[in-house]
Amino acid sequence: MATASTARAWCASLAIAAGTAGCFSDRGLAIEIDVAGTGATSVELFLGKTACEASDNAAEIDCKALGPPPAGSPLLRGSIWFRDDLVVNTAAVSGSRATFQLRSDTTASLPIVIAVGLTQGDHPVGVATLHDVTIPTGSARVLATALVPAGAVQATAPAKTAVEDRVQVWRKTAPPSSCVVAEHWEGGAATRSFVVPVQDPDCDDFVADDCDPAAYLGGTMPGTASRPDCFALQAPACVLGSRACTNGNPIRTDACGPQRNATTCVPDRFCACTDGIAGTCWQDQVRTGPVPVPVIDCSVATTQIAPFTVCPGAGQDTAMIALDAHFTQDQNCGTPTIASSSLLDFGSSASFGGAVMDLTSPRKPCTFSILWKTGARTASDPVDIGAIRLQTASGALVLPLMLHFHPTINNCIGPQFSCALTDVPTDGVWNCAAP
Repeated sequence: MATASTARAWCASLAIAAGTAGCFSDRGLAIEIDVAGTGATSVELFLGKTACEASDNAAEIDCKALGPPPAGSPLLRGSIWFRDDLVVNTAAVSGSRATFQLRSDTTASLPIVIAVGLTQGDHPVGVATLHDVTIPTGSARVLATALVPAGAVQATAPAKTAVEDRVQVWRKTAPPSSCVVAEHWEGGAATRSFVVPVQDPDCDDFVADDCDPAAYLGGTMPGTASRPDCFALQAPACVLGSRACTNGNPIRTDACGPQRNATTCVPDRFCACTDGIAGTCWQDQVRTGPVPVPVIDCSVATTQIAPFTVCPGAGQDTAMIALDAHFTQDQNCGTPTIASSSLLDFGSSASFGGAVMDLTSPRKPCTFSILWKTGARTASDPVDIGAIRLQTASGALVLPLMLHFHPTINNCIGPQFSCALTDVPTDGVWNCAAP
């Protein structure tokens, strides 16, 4: 909304019929909540402003599930909404009602509003969920709803024949705010909605050093992080792994374990690197390592004048990469993907100092081409390191890619782009190519 539309207690002495008169002023929305015999002495209002989108959200969660307290609880799947602001909005019950007034400088619509009835001990006893709530600017209206009795969120599902509501509220302190999950059970299935702060979606007071922002006090075991960050030995191969994590430790220094969700083999020498995937050690193993590493080594001729571009002419922008010796017709490799200066974030193309490289689909068992698709080379270093990932039946394997860029000395006559596999046949990386 254009301005903070913080809900605040309204003059509960006015009836709904009073509409736009009295202390309700002449614009905005009044939400009047009947506690309906739940025993609630106050009501807390959660304004869901923005849907959590998996492709891009500041909370850095997958938007599919959250784990409420206590620590170690399973993640609960449901719709996740980020709250309007951090302020905790509560109103005391007067008679049998609590009322809030919402205002906005521009007409606004809240996708979801959850009202939770609380007793003196901050114990939730009732819930109401509203969808697509519009706040007018030049007029006023009253929206009335009633709480339904709600029990505590728990791991055990009710009977399939039961229709039941459950709710849980938990709070953070720095800065103060709160999270809520509301469940409606029917036919043995739950419809579940969360409203949480984007700054700390699990409300555990860990933000920058939160191991798992989708789980309350959610530490992780080795190999269970969503993205790998280290190298681990899973005999007979070196594989991508992730470190265990404890909230409050911004640098993961705990034990590294193989990724449990997938097996991705990398050259053996990468397991000698203690600085992890984000470090430079693995690239040093490719460039100057004392022990040979399997690598796709390419020579790429460019024009002589900066910014350097690919040599013109048919076929000058393409080189073949043949890995057939490690695959069979019955065990061919999948579509290759490429990354620049990284062992993560593979895609159909990657930029190497401005030169965008693309890969073709493989010809059985595993031969494909690398193509200088577009762009000009602006980086000063003549050598660039990247990686190529191949999906296999047993997981995936990652081979480093070394590109040697050099201005041509023969005016781009003859083949100018070539690649070859510098192989170490006994390297464990090829175990991921085996059936």
